[in-house]
Order: sequence, then C-alpha cells, then structure tokens
Amino acid sequence: MGGEIGVESEFGKGSTFWFTAVMVKQINVDSSLWSTIPRINAKVLLVDDNVVIRGFLKSYLESAGCTVFEVSDGNTAIKFLKDRRGSSSQVDLCLIDLILPGMDGWQIASEIHSDSTISPVRRILLSPTGKSADEAKMKLLNWFDGYLHKPIKKGVFFKEIRKVLGNSDEILDEISPLEDLEELVEEIFTASILVAEDHKVNQILFKTILENIGHNVDIANNGLEAVEAVKLKSYDIIFMDVQMPEMNGYEATVAIRKLGSETPIIAVTASAIKGEREKCISVGMDDFLTKPFKKRDLIPVLDIWLNKENSADAELSQVDIPLSNTNLEVFDFSQAVEVFMGKEDIVINLLSDFIKKVEKQIEELYENCERHNFEELRQIAHSIKGGSSNLYIKRLSLSAKDLESAALEKNSDCRNLIDTLRDEFSRFLEAKSGITQ
Repeated sequence: MGGEIGVESEFGKGSTFWFTAVMVKQINVDSSLWSTIPRINAKVLLVDDNVVIRGFLKSYLESAGCTVFEVSDGNTAIKFLKDRRGSSSQVDLCLIDLILPGMDGWQIASEIHSDSTISPVRRILLSPTGKSADEAKMKLLNWFDGYLHKPIKKGVFFKEIRKVLGNSDEILDEISPLEDLEELVEEIFTASILVAEDHKVNQILFKTILENIGHNVDIANNGLEAVEAVKLKSYDIIFMDVQMPEMNGYEATVAIRKLGSETPIIAVTASAIKGEREKCISVGMDDFLTKPFKKRDLIPVLDIWLNKENSADAELSQVDIPLSNTNLEVFDFSQAVEVFMGKEDIVINLLSDFIKKVEKQIEELYENCERHNFEELRQIAHSIKGGSSNLYIKRLSLSAKDLESAALEKNSDCRNLIDTLRDEFSRFLEAKSGITQ
C-alpha cells in the first residue's frame, strides 16, 4: 500500500487537506456475505386486507429489488391483473392471503386459474393456519405454485419466491443463521395480547381470530386477573371487557394505569355510545371495540395500536350502533361459522356449552326476579346477550338486551321479559336442531 498526503492553504480563505491511497483489491468475495437479501427484480402483487402486513412484506420485497403493488381484496386483485395484462406493468407474482373479506385465497386463485389471460401469473398462498387436510385436498387442483405458512422465516420467504419464479440458486442456503431466524408474522410480528373477558364465547372468539393471525393470547376471566397478569408480564395491547365480575373493566384499567403501564387498553362493550366514550377516556382507556365483532372489526384496531406511529394520532371512536329487530333470523349458523374463521367444530362445541349454560341461567333469572335482585338479573341478561350475539342467535340477543335494560331500571315487568327470552331460546333450539346434530 502507498500514497501521498498534502495541504493547500490560502490566507483569509482556509486550508484544504488531501491524501491518496493505493489499496489491494480483494478477490472472490461472495456478495452474500455483504447482503443476505438476494435480488429478485419481479413485479409482485400483495393481496392482504391487513395494511400493516402489506407494509412489512412490501419492505422486504422492495429490498430485493421488486416492484410491489398492494390490494386488500379478491375482486380488486382480479381487476388489477386484468387491467395490466399484456402491458409492461404486468404482474409476475401474486402473494395471496388465505383469509380475506369476500373471496378467500382459494377462490381468488380459482378465478385467476380459469382466466387464460391472467393465469400465467405465478401464485403463492400465505396461510396462517398451517397444513390441514382441507389444504392437502385443495393443493391437488394446482391453483397455487407455492405455499408459505406463518410464521415465515425470512430465508424461507425468499427461497420460496425464487423457486416459484424459476430462479432458485444456492445463495439462499448461505443466509446467516441470525438472518434466517427473522420472522414475518401477521400484524407487527407476534404480539403479546391480553384479553380480559368473562364470557367463554367471547374468549374463544378473541383467541380464534388473534391466534389465527399469529399472535400470542392470554385470557383473564375478570378485572382482578387482568391486573395480576399485567404485574407478571408485559403486553403489547389489552382488550378489556367493561362488565366483568370481581372487578369491572373501568376499575381494572385504573389499577393498571396506577402500575405505570402505558399498554394500549381497548374497551370491549356492547353499547359504545358517546357517554361510554367519555368514561373510557376518563379511566385511561385508548379505544373501544363494539360487540358483536368480526375479524374485519378487530384488524383496524390492531393496525392502529400495534403500529406506534399511528397510535399517537388515533382518536377514540364515536360509535352508536343500535340493534334493530327488523328481519332478524332466529339463528344464523353460517354467519357464526364465518365469525369464528370458518371453524365449524369450534362453533358446534360452543353451542353445546352455550345451551347448557343458558338453560341454567333461565332458571336463575326466574329465581332472582322473585327476589327482586335486579343487579343479578342484569348481569345474567348481559351474559346471555353477549354470547348469543357473537353466535348470531339474534332474536335471543335482543330479548336479553331488553331484559338487561329493564333490570337496570328496576322495572317490575321483568317477569314478562324473562318469558319472552325463554320463548326465543326455545325458537333457537328448534332452529338449531334443523342445522346441526
């Protein structure tokens, strides 16, 4: 190695220091030692209804030289592909999430497969549930060219893409162990979530949705358990039912804030009226989720409060969603299955437990009515309302809501309302017998 060094100076203007150096060029340096992300240079369409997930996937793909487009549903994806067929912006690869509003991932692939003008696009399915018997059967149709199961390791992610695009090589085998351990999981990687909820149906609904998209979920059966859980563990977000035994959601939130926790707390309530909004703010809650809810209602809340950049600008929702008794079915089994992410076995098991519980609760309603124990009446009616709502037993939910309101006002007409609730429960049992065994 050699070189020169010098200085040039002019009075009143300053000095310039300079040097030259001669270096020996290194030979046979593997570029993968400098960057573990291989170049792909493809046009990729992301089809996912979760804006946070699309953001993470997009950043990884763009780091590999891809041009990335994003859509949130199947119909838009099909239109996007058709609009660009035969053009310079024609898509090379679609990454399609399995669970989407409207069409699911399999239906989207079927639509693409059946249209020869767009069928050449390569397709990879992103599945949050892992391999299953149903998926094995669907694979025989060859609608997808590749499959990725969440959580997805970074090395596996790029390896599958390069294999599907036909340019797989050995560079990916040299990805460092640390890099390979980085995972892509729905929402902001795997979040730790606490659900404080006393009703079994709502507990299982939260777990089904949240675990299906890659999160870890702990359950607290009441406010006291929620406070104890926060003492023992740090959470990324807390869903807090406002009405629970032992300690309600408002009291639990106050206690959690006193512990110094700044974890976002989302009120879960069946009556998200403006008065509730002010109460939520006053005790330290950050937002609320209205019952009944589906995945599409839950995802935007996660997008806001797991994305720290968005949460600072978020405002508590102002929602007033009255239940209507117009044209309600006695029981909508298909809707209940949809809410529980298509898991029919979970719904059937929940219905069995729900029926046993409500049969006992109806007896308790009559007993408490005779004793004029209105607070106990209100709590039982609230429990029936919540469970039947998420299971799409709609008329029963409405009758329980009416009874809850009457008990709150200490209305002496509760006996007639219990009779109505019992009759609606009987109608539900009759409807169910014609649908499930």
